[in-house]
Amino acid sequence: MNHPLVAVAVAVLLFQIYFWAVGLRGLLQTRLWVPSIRPGGKRNSSEDFPLISVIVPAHNEQATIKECLLSVLEQDYPYYELILVNDRSEDLTASIVSDLARCRSNLRIVTVRELAQGWTGKCHALDAGVRHASGEWLAFLDADSSLESSALRQCYQAAWKHKVNMVTLSPKFILKTFWEKALQPAFAVASSILFPLPEINDPESPVASANGMFFLISRYAYDQIGGHHEVKSLAVEDIGIGKRVKASGLGLLFANGRHLLRTRMYTGFRATLDGWTRILSASMNYRMATVVWHLG
Repeated sequence: MNHPLVAVAVAVLLFQIYFWAVGLRGLLQTRLWVPSIRPGGKRNSSEDFPLISVIVPAHNEQATIKECLLSVLEQDYPYYELILVNDRSEDLTASIVSDLARCRSNLRIVTVRELAQGWTGKCHALDAGVRHASGEWLAFLDADSSLESSALRQCYQAAWKHKVNMVTLSPKFILKTFWEKALQPAFAVASSILFPLPEINDPESPVASANGMFFLISRYAYDQIGGHHEVKSLAVEDIGIGKRVKASGLGLLFANGRHLLRTRMYTGFRATLDGWTRILSASMNYRMATVVWHLG
């Protein structure tokens, strides 16, 4: 018997048991202490709904962009505009969006032809979209995600109810391939260990984060923290914005949004591994020792 290999196998097994135990504890705490925003509900006719600008950045998103935009155009929120930022796409994204825009007066297209120096592509695209937005509130939605029809209304009402300037959601992951099903739940658990949602929602805790797949933020708060310009070079700009909002005392709510937000992040082994490694390492400023320490 190869004793070193047995020792390694036992160590890996024990780590997995501990990892999932910690994850399960976090899940139970989340269910107890994190609000879940659900579809439906009645719209209060006397409520004053401000204009929301929904901004979607798209770089070669022909496979998902139509579903994403239609999910916004079918919202029951009474007063919103949709801004699609075509960020240097080389596929059929622009054509698909143009076809939708022909009969939709509240859908506008902003075209980005060059990436400004010092910016990540997503931040640059979102900044361009904001410069064309008129809303008192801004909603940012990834092109590979889609919203349930009451999502905007429910999130705005949650912001008003909890007296916060920013609401972000954990999504329902759409998992189709073997590697998506095998890897993404573990990475999602790791993320919840690094950033426990009950602590994010606790004003007394310094822990903060946000999910860039979707978040709603008041224009006032966005301007107060310097918008995407202040996170322009970050690989995880959403976490940077969440941290700035909370540190400024503007109020942040991270809610369970699996009934409102759907996303398919990655479609294979390499994409899933590379994507989540980038997210987790960048969220800890690329200090992998810090990541391991938090997970342990």
